[in-house]
Amino acid sequence: MILKTSLHGHVYTFRSVKDVLAKANEEKSGDRLAGIAAENAEERVAAKVVTANLLLSDLRENPAVPYEEDEVTRIIQDDVNEKIYSEIRNWTVSELREWLLDEKHTGADIRRISRGLTAEMIAAVTKIMSNLDLIYAAKKLRVTATCNTTIGEEGTLSCRLQPNHPTDDPDGIPAGGAHLRGGGRGAGPQPGGRQRGERPAGAGPVPRDPHPVGDPHPDLRPGPRDHPDGRGEARGSL
Repeated sequence: MILKTSLHGHVYTFRSVKDVLAKANEEKSGDRLAGIAAENAEERVAAKVVTANLLLSDLRENPAVPYEEDEVTRIIQDDVNEKIYSEIRNWTVSELREWLLDEKHTGADIRRISRGLTAEMIAAVTKIMSNLDLIYAAKKLRVTATCNTTIGEEGTLSCRLQPNHPTDDPDGIPAGGAHLRGGGRGAGPQPGGRQRGERPAGAGPVPRDPHPVGDPHPDLRPGPRDHPDGRGEARGSL
């Protein structure tokens, strides 16, 4: 296992797999506060180069938290499908990235191979993928979820709002997602409908009425598949 590389005449050496994975992260204030971030962009690139050349077996054998010390690590390691892992253990992280992006490999293929991966392998490959890489690979997987509406179906534009408030004030939470609402079953005011300093309509507690405070755009209203009894208008699609 090689934990160093040369970049522009400078040799970058990393203490451990955990160290190189931390420094391969995109810049985050939390990493800086924790003292684990790369010192600069050059060291970050060097960490990504080292990460790309690690074997998946290196990551399996060097979990972020030792097996003996952490129950979550034990659960993940013990749940690995050894047959699938044996097929990929000698891949580099870079080869895993190329496999994920190969147009021949489907969501079903990714789900199968995921049974042979650990959290460190998944974290490592995402650190060397661009945003477009991540979007393309994730697009192969179909994940749906249903509450009052269904999101994640092919050919539809869906979003999930999670209104929040810095002090968890119940009066403020409903208004938190109002200005970014995607229609459907959300509760809250419509943007642009009030004067400066005026309290937003719907900024009080969540109403008991399940219908939204403001009527969403017709193309974003729940469709027949969103109602248990099949009622409702057709949904807009892409």
